[in-house]
Amino acid sequence: MYLNKMNEIKKIQYYLIFAFLCFLFITPVQGQDPRAEVILTWSTNTYTPLNYHGKALPSPGSVIEVAADIIPKSINPQELDYRWFLDRNFEKNASGLGKETLKFTDKGIIGKIYSIRLEVVNQTGSIIASASQEIKTIKPEIFLETEALLLDSSKYLVLANQETIFKIQPYFFNIKTLSELDYQWILNGTKASQISENNPNIFTIETGQLTQTIEQELKISVESDKNIFQKAQTTAELIFRP
Repeated sequence: MYLNKMNEIKKIQYYLIFAFLCFLFITPVQGQDPRAEVILTWSTNTYTPLNYHGKALPSPGSVIEVAADIIPKSINPQELDYRWFLDRNFEKNASGLGKETLKFTDKGIIGKIYSIRLEVVNQTGSIIASASQEIKTIKPEIFLETEALLLDSSKYLVLANQETIFKIQPYFFNIKTLSELDYQWILNGTKASQISENNPNIFTIETGQLTQTIEQELKISVESDKNIFQKAQTTAELIFRP
């Protein structure tokens, strides 16, 4: 009888210990930060046409801004310490309490890849989230738009006795308006002189009577008035046909 009672007491003790351990694992520690995640997004100030629905890309001299978004939203971002690193260098001025963004200017190197890292620290000094991002600068681009029939690659058909309009669309230049760029239109080695001041990115060819097919090269170069590293060019072969 005595042994049975002792066994029952031991079983009760085991159950109590097991229940206590389960309580420790299940019950969250008071004051501990919830699991957090930080998402980095970046933007730049380069020019894109209104009908362009893609992302503006950085080019030499661009201003790049990286923003941090903390998840879940219940965490107050202003109570967190943001530690920003750019190419492994600690950005002291950009880091600190509630500093959710990092802003820097490209050094003018085409193809430069910037490495950004962020560590988010709570009030007790613990890192609760971190994230990394790479951003590559590219060369500005220009694209030729025209209603002339495209024959093959960059070869266009221009018919006699008609007006043909060619338009340049710049992408990823550090500009706000098209007038901030210098456009050079060169047809068959001769620079076009009669270009509209209001629309320097448009070139109009008025073709008269033709007796035979003529091939000429149209070369366009575009350069920023403020940044010599921001320039682009393209060529097109024009087939003038009677």
